[in-house]
Amino acid sequence: MTELKKILIIDDEDDIVTYLSTFLSDNGFNTISANNGKDGVQKAIEENPDLITLDVSMPEESGVRALRDLQTNEVTKNTPVIIVTGVS
Repeated sequence: MTELKKILIIDDEDDIVTYLSTFLSDNGFNTISANNGKDGVQKAIEENPDLITLDVSMPEESGVRALRDLQTNEVTKNTPVIIVTGVS
């Protein structure tokens, strides 16, 4: 049996996390989540996901800062990141 791809959802809005988790799970992915950039970077390092979705505006650490941290970390620097945000 093939292991499902893992996607990390980093977003402070519970409704968005629920929506993305449900959508992705229904389409054959495992999901994990974090509700701020700081926790998201730590989970990415620990869990080594196949893909990360990232909000821009969050408490603790912004998505922009989290993206920079992800890009400079040896474990996560090659992990694809999709920005999913309501910020224009």
